[in-house]
Amino acid sequence: LTLRDVELDAAGLHGNTNDGVSGNHMTYGGGGAITANYVYGAEVVIERVKLSNWKGHDGGALYVAGPSTYEEGDLPTLTITDAVFEHNTGRPGGALGLGAFDASTAALRNVSFASNSASYQGAFLYLYNIGGHFGFQSVMSQEGLLGAGAPVRWTDNLAAHGGGVIFRSEER
Repeated sequence: LTLRDVELDAAGLHGNTNDGVSGNHMTYGGGGAITANYVYGAEVVIERVKLSNWKGHDGGALYVAGPSTYEEGDLPTLTITDAVFEHNTGRPGGALGLGAFDASTAALRNVSFASNSASYQGAFLYLYNIGGHFGFQSVMSQEGLLGAGAPVRWTDNLAAHGGGVIFRSEER
């Protein structure tokens, strides 16, 4: 699954109704602009993309998740490069909601999160039930993801509960 060279801005769209979306607001599950759910073993690549002014449930703009039960190789991988997520709203995950994916191969490179908000947790990023070792190839800091290439920037993101990034696991 690859998305390249796209700018999706919901600012000019009003009153759309499609599969639970009303007024560009996802009322249950998924991302406002893009949802890739129950993706088995896929490589999800997002490059040179700008997603603005979307309202989703599990990630304001983008939601990617693998199967709820899985075996080795079933989880999708994720790479986001040269992307901008701004003015998006989600319940958990103002910009991104990511669940059940292989975090050991995930990478964010040159990504900007600006003015996203969550009515619950994760002002710009909500992660849950991830497989592998999370770290986006190294350590996360405000200057970027060290060792992952270009920086990841976040500014003016807001969550009603929790922080900018929320890690959650239901596994015991």
